[in-house]
Amino acid sequence: MNTERRKTVRFLPRTEAYVALRPDFTKLGRLINISRGGLAFRYLAHQRQEQAPTHLDLFTSNDGFHLSRLACRVIYDIRFPENEKSSKLFEHRRCGMKFGEVTEVQATQLEFYLKNHVAGEA
Repeated sequence: MNTERRKTVRFLPRTEAYVALRPDFTKLGRLINISRGGLAFRYLAHQRQEQAPTHLDLFTSNDGFHLSRLACRVIYDIRFPENEKSSKLFEHRRCGMKFGEVTEVQATQLEFYLKNHVAGEA
């Protein structure tokens, strides 16, 4: 049996949103779900990232929303389900991130995103 470890509810994005990992922006992908404590996103990997990310950016393409330099750490980074076709050069991956300490401005921006950009619980 799989035990749920999340402490906060995850929500699905209503419109396309993207995540970029800092410091080198070597991972950029589409948001799968988000909560007040973390998020998951899907990306195409060409090579493994050697340096662990310390911050992420969350942004939308349709209305200019941008949450920058949110402290984070990787919880998991796994190959997407095998039924996904992968090329020889790239593989589909799913990455789960836990948020670290957030500033007041970041907390306000995150709440704004959760109130205005999500469709419902995941």
